[in-house]
Amino acid sequence: PAQPPAEPPAQPAAQSSAPRGLSDQEVQERRAAGKGNSAPPSTTRTYAQILRENVFNFINIAIFVLGAALVLVGRPMDALLSVGIICLNILVSVVQEVRAKRILDQVALLTRPKACVIRDGQEQQVAPEELVLGDVLKLGPGDQVVLDGILCSGHMAVDESQLTGESDLVRKTTGDPVYSG
Repeated sequence: PAQPPAEPPAQPAAQSSAPRGLSDQEVQERRAAGKGNSAPPSTTRTYAQILRENVFNFINIAIFVLGAALVLVGRPMDALLSVGIICLNILVSVVQEVRAKRILDQVALLTRPKACVIRDGQEQQVAPEELVLGDVLKLGPGDQVVLDGILCSGHMAVDESQLTGESDLVRKTTGDPVYSG
């Protein structure tokens, strides 16, 4: 007599095809091993750089030297006037640049991208510098690709115009590389 075909083993109901991502321990290990993402370099200057570049430029140094020469030849009031005007110019320039820096830093915080990462099966919003090698990111329409990687599942159209110079969307399917930028 013929035997009935063997039934495939039952799959647990809790198991799904959704990726679990890395565990917190794996993230810590990879970060300790130097496999974390680094923060982009700062796009604004520090306060010390602003002050140094406004005080120590060619014109200011030349006028300070001329002011010292005027003091040496017995014209301290002329020296005080010329150096005083330069000091006022430095003060105005530093105040303007510091105000601009603060506003630009605030705008940068508002426009900073966040990444939706899957860790321990849960979606989390993290800054790009908190990502590590092997993280699974979830992308939706309009999301920015914050790291280079490989598309794990599905398909999508990606704007790579900053990388290629072409404004056409590039179709990606499972296994295709995706690039940040």
